[in-house]
Amino acid sequence: MRRAAGVTGLAERLVEAVEDVARAVDALRREGLLRRPGPDLQLEYALAGPWDGGRLLSGYADLVCTTGDRLDVLRQVPVRPAAACSSPRTARSTGLDR
Repeated sequence: MRRAAGVTGLAERLVEAVEDVARAVDALRREGLLRRPGPDLQLEYALAGPWDGGRLLSGYADLVCTTGDRLDVLRQVPVRPAAACSSPRTARSTGLDR
């Protein structure tokens, strides 16, 4: 976290970022999803399917897990405004300019 905070110029938000990561880890643990990837737990999973007007919708899920009759699909979406980024390049690479 310290390295990422230094690279992005957001060191003043380090405590908040560490708390966010701790909440995410706790949530994954509660749901039984905090473990090594394998055949039933995949990271950066490619998805594609039909969309309106005959178009193809494609993208990635951050985590896909299948257990019994349960399917978990997680997608993390940045929520901070682009103005919080230290440079336009950072905003583009994190998807914050959209």
